[in-house]
Amino acid sequence: MQTTCATAPPCPDQSGSSADWYEQRDESTHFILCALVVLCLLLASRANAALGDELPSPNQMCHESTALGRDVWRGNFFVAPPDVSALMVDVIDDKLPQVRRRLSEMPSTDAVRWRQSALIIATYAGQSELVDELLNEGAAVNEKGWMPPYRQEFFDHMIGGLDQDPRFGGSHAIKNMRNSGLIENNGESFGSALITATQCDDAPTVKVLLRHHADPATRLDPTGADVLLMAIVDGDTTIVRDLLDHGVDVCAAKPHASTSVA
Repeated sequence: MQTTCATAPPCPDQSGSSADWYEQRDESTHFILCALVVLCLLLASRANAALGDELPSPNQMCHESTALGRDVWRGNFFVAPPDVSALMVDVIDDKLPQVRRRLSEMPSTDAVRWRQSALIIATYAGQSELVDELLNEGAAVNEKGWMPPYRQEFFDHMIGGLDQDPRFGGSHAIKNMRNSGLIENNGESFGSALITATQCDDAPTVKVLLRHHADPATRLDPTGADVLLMAIVDGDTTIVRDLLDHGVDVCAAKPHASTSVA
């Protein structure tokens, strides 16, 4: 039996009281395990590996995680103003007119910041036309976006779910991960868009990003894998060909200490 985030019940609605929310704890346990969107790919992969099942494709896992992310934004479980939460739901739903309106109503500095986050979320959601428009309207193709922290009560609720699941090592393992900084709730930068699209095996969005001059040599980190190596590992020949057509150096497509293969 394959464990995926798509089978999770919807995010508990925070419009009721805190007591009402916690009354939903048992029925939302599986959601809690997956709703930590930043970790969703890792958690689902580990669960399926433990069950000996074939893993979902990167594209499928991105779509499942995006659906969960929509519930988290809709429930206002991120530390962000309501208008930002509404913006991100519209991004995931591919509602360009609403996205434009919400950004136009924000102070200019806020609009710049959240447009960039919207770009990465639209990329993760596979909304290639929306990605194109956000870039046309000022999002930076090679920059990261910002994912705010979760509301602390919600974060603690999710970690409580992980504590109770033996697949993730139980409370001792979760405590060690928190102490070592592997599980934090500080918010984080995420992206760039080309890394995200490549990780999600999304060739149409990669094509849009390259047309907007995304750096085809982008790496996960300065010494990590670049997008060409990621596409090769995923077996996506369309993305590999597009990256090569845009001048990526095949001799540098590996985690490296030097800049190229000797």
